[in-house]
Amino acid sequence: MQFWRGLSVVMVAFAMLSGCGGYGDDLNTASQAITSRDGGADEGAGFDQSVAIHGQDLSADGWEAFSLERSLQAIIDTNDGASDDTTTPAELLEGLFAGMDVSEEGTHAFVENPDSGLPMMVGDIDVVSDVVQVDNYQAMALFNRLDLAPSDWSNCGEFRIVYEHVQGTREAWLIFEAKLPNPLLRTDGAGDPLGCKPALDLWARLPGLEPAQRAEELARFYYEGEGGLAAVVRHANYATGSGQVRTNHIGLGGGDPWQLREFRADNDAEGESVFSVDTVKGNALAEFYSNQISNIAPPSLGLFLNMQNEYLRGFVDLGTGIVDENGNGIPDRLEELLAPELDASGATPVIGGFGLSVDNQFNEFVSMSNASDNPSSSPHLALAPGGQLQVQIDDALGQDVETADRITVDHVLNRIDSQTCGGCHKTTSHQEIAPGVLWPADNAFVHARITGLSEALVERFLPGRQEGFVDAVARFAADQANVSRFDFNSDGLIDGADFGVALSNWGQSCGDAREVQGDFNGDCVVDGGDLGMILSVWGRKYFPDAPTTLRSLAPGVDTEASRTRLEVIAARVAEARTTRQREAALNRLRNERQAEEERQRALEGAFMTTRPVH
Repeated sequence: MQFWRGLSVVMVAFAMLSGCGGYGDDLNTASQAITSRDGGADEGAGFDQSVAIHGQDLSADGWEAFSLERSLQAIIDTNDGASDDTTTPAELLEGLFAGMDVSEEGTHAFVENPDSGLPMMVGDIDVVSDVVQVDNYQAMALFNRLDLAPSDWSNCGEFRIVYEHVQGTREAWLIFEAKLPNPLLRTDGAGDPLGCKPALDLWARLPGLEPAQRAEELARFYYEGEGGLAAVVRHANYATGSGQVRTNHIGLGGGDPWQLREFRADNDAEGESVFSVDTVKGNALAEFYSNQISNIAPPSLGLFLNMQNEYLRGFVDLGTGIVDENGNGIPDRLEELLAPELDASGATPVIGGFGLSVDNQFNEFVSMSNASDNPSSSPHLALAPGGQLQVQIDDALGQDVETADRITVDHVLNRIDSQTCGGCHKTTSHQEIAPGVLWPADNAFVHARITGLSEALVERFLPGRQEGFVDAVARFAADQANVSRFDFNSDGLIDGADFGVALSNWGQSCGDAREVQGDFNGDCVVDGGDLGMILSVWGRKYFPDAPTTLRSLAPGVDTEASRTRLEVIAARVAEARTTRQREAALNRLRNERQAEEERQRALEGAFMTTRPVH
C-alpha cells in the first residue's frame, strides 16, 4: 500500500538548514571538542550559562560543591518512604551498579517490562571496583531543562548534574536528571507559573555572575531550594513518575560496548534507599525490527510476535492495518519521522524537527552502541517480519526510482536509530538523515566530557534549549501580563476587591468609544463571561516590576495566547443578561470563588508557599 507517492525533500527546508547552522563540508570531519575546561560555555555558539554550565563557568571549588557523595547523601536524607534510612552514599552507588549484574555466570538475564510483561534480555556486565567508588567521580556539567516544562506548568522541567569517572582507565558517566515539581499546583493539576519563577530568574541571571557567585547560587538551588522551590536533589525527584538517573559506560567488563541504562530512586523491602533498574525511555526493543528472535525467551514468543506486529503498525501495513490516530492515511510513527518533509510550509528543520514516540510497553532496559541495537545495520538488515519492513517503507515513500532529492528507507532507518540512546550517542553520528544532511557528531560516544562538549550539543542541542528557555520565560511573562489586567487596585493580587469592581459594573456597556472597567473579553458589555474570567485568576499574584533578567529575555510579550485560553474557560460560565440568568450566573460564580479561596488557604495565603513534596 502506498500512502503517498514520490515524497521529495522540501527544498525550502533543506535551504533553511544554512540559516539554522546547517552542515556543510567543513563539518564532515571527525568529532571535535568544541568547548573545554578552560573555556566554559561558548556564547558564540548560540547558548550561554543560562542553559549549560561547564568548565570555567564555575571555579574549581565551585565544582566540588556538587560532589557525588553530596548528591547521593541528599537523596538518602530526603527519602520520605524511610523512617530511618541507614544507607550510605557508597552503598547506594554500589547498588546501582549491582543492578546491572543481574545474571548468573554463563547465562542470559531477562527482565520483564513493567507495562507489557514481556521478558527482555539485558546485557550483563562485570563491574570493576574503581567504577563503584564515590570519590572517583567529578561533577563536570550542569544543565537547565526548563524547556521541558509543560505548557500547563504542572512541573518546572528538569535540572541535571553530569558526573565523569576520573580514576583508572574505565570510562563511565552518571547523569542525575531531576524533574522539579511546581509548588503552586491548582485543583485541576495545572501549576501557577509563579511557582517556577525562582528557577527562571536564577538561570536567567547566571551569565552575569562571576564563577564563584554562580557556584554558590547554583549549589543553593540544587541542594537547599530557591524562593519557595524545594531542592532539586531529592529522592522524589528521581523516582517513578518524575526524573531519573542514567548511566553511560564502556569497558566495565573488559571490552564491552558502550551501554546506556536508566534507574529510578526507590525503596527496598526494608524501606531503605536504592536505585531500581528501569526501562530506557524512547528505546524500543531492537528485536522488534528484526527477524532475529534468538534473544527472545521461548515461552514469551507469542507475546513478542503480537507486540512486534503492534509496534510495526506504526510504520507500515503488514496485513493488519496501520496505527493512524489522526486518520490521514499515514502511519503515526512514520509521520513523526517525516515531519520536516510533511510540513508544506518548509518551516520545520530536519535536525530537531522529527521524533519517534515509543510507549513504555515497548521499551527495553539497555541501549547499546554496536550493531545489535541499531535498526539500520546488521543483524537488522533483513528486518521484520519476513524481511518486508524495508520494502514497505520504500513503497510508502514512492521510491520506485531513486532520485537525489528524495527521502529513502535508509534515511528513515537512520532517523529511527538517531532517536535511541545508542544512536544519538554513537551509531548515527555523521549518518545521512536527508539528502546532504548528516546527524551531528558525538564526542567519543558521550556529549559532555571534562575536556569538551560534543559537536551535536554545541551546534544543535544547546542552542535549541536556549530558544526553549527563552520561550519558557516568554510564556511566564505572557501569563503575568494577562493576570495584571484584572488587578484594578494595583496591589499585585487578584482578590475580592478586584472582583467587586468588576461586579459593580455588571450590565454596563461601552459606547461612544468609552471603555468599561471589567470588559475583559472585549465584547463591550460586562457580564458573566467577564466575571468568569476574573474568577479564573482568583488568588493569583504577579509582579508589576518583573526582574530585569526576565524582562530582557522576553520584552514586549503578546498576551493573546494566554488570553485565548482564559476565554475558553470563561465560556463555560453562562452568559447572563436577564435577571434570572444573572442570579444563576452569580450563584455559580460564588461557588467557584469559594473553591478558589479554599485553594488559596491550602497554600497558606503566601507567595511561593510550598506544598509537601511527598
